[in-house]
Amino acid sequence: MNMVRKVAKAIDEVQLFSRIDDWSSDRKHGYPVEICRYGKRGEPEIVVVKRFRTGTCEREALRKVVSLMRARAAIEAMERSR
Repeated sequence: MNMVRKVAKAIDEVQLFSRIDDWSSDRKHGYPVEICRYGKRGEPEIVVVKRFRTGTCEREALRKVVSLMRARAAIEAMERSR
């Protein structure tokens, strides 16, 4: 697989979602906006990637984190291809 395809695949594999957590036992008071991913084998079902303060726009928080995670995935894919 050439590098362009590897980078594209890595970017596509970034699958995140947002939620407002004001109900679970592990919630963080004052940080209800959570950006999450589904767990891999051996991990809990849902993994919190980042939390944001009350008043944060959920959609904007998700957009920012997805953008950063895709950039990291692309860089890691390029480094592995060397």
